[in-house]
Amino acid sequence: MKNPIYNPGGMRMVIDTGHKTFDRYCDLVTTGNVCSHVQTSSFIRAYSDVACHGRISPPGHLRDFDLQLFRRLPHHVRWYIESVTMEEGAILYQFGHLRSDGHYQVDGFILTTRDYRFLRQFVINPRGGQRILDTVALYICEPVA
Repeated sequence: MKNPIYNPGGMRMVIDTGHKTFDRYCDLVTTGNVCSHVQTSSFIRAYSDVACHGRISPPGHLRDFDLQLFRRLPHHVRWYIESVTMEEGAILYQFGHLRSDGHYQVDGFILTTRDYRFLRQFVINPRGGQRILDTVALYICEPVA
């Protein structure tokens, strides 16, 4: 994985996705559970995970709880996540930026294994989303051989 570089003030990550607004807005891209200006990510437990803090839940309950963080998750993305997390958990990353009109634009999602191997990406924003996901993947995924 690529190590991030920060501006001299240390407040912004230096990144070149080719999307000026995203690049200017970017403060942090990293692995694991993150809530930054451009990234929301979380470990997603497997359907089969039922124990949490000594309590037992029905199968799928903990995974559904983890997915509640992603309010703008399209149905086809959720379906894919549910299909690959039956026995093993994963990490879901959502990337986006604030548009000039003040609305948050989701650019896309990347799903990795718990050990940061790339599983799949979903481009949501046709205007630069692919370039953004290709660039941020360098910071959160192990290179594909």
